Amino acid sequence: RSWTPSDLRKKSYDDLHKLWYVLYKERNLLLTEREKLRRFRKQVPVTDENRYRNVKRSMANIKFVLTERTAIEKLMDENNNNDENNDENNNEELMKSSRYTAVEDA
Repeated sequence: RSWTPSDLRKKSYDDLHKLWYVLYKERNLLLTEREKLRRFRKQVPVTDENRYRNVKRSMANIKFVLTERTAIEKLMDENNNNDENNDENNNEELMKSSRYTAVEDA
């Protein structure tokens, strides 16, 4: 069975990185065997074809999860920057209003 996005979301970045290379090796092994069979004009077994499909699907799901994480991090950074800008604007407005009240009191 291939790794699903929900399974992969639970993994750390390092675990995903390790899993990617394990799948990469598996994919290359399957492609090498497929090429050997093609050279000898033999049929690729269905089990190998299914394994290859599962490996490709798992690799695509890893990319999907990492893309999701990047998008979430980008949104969080944008929100933090907006919050900081809002805080600065609010502080400036408070300073201006306190100056005006101080001037009005004098």
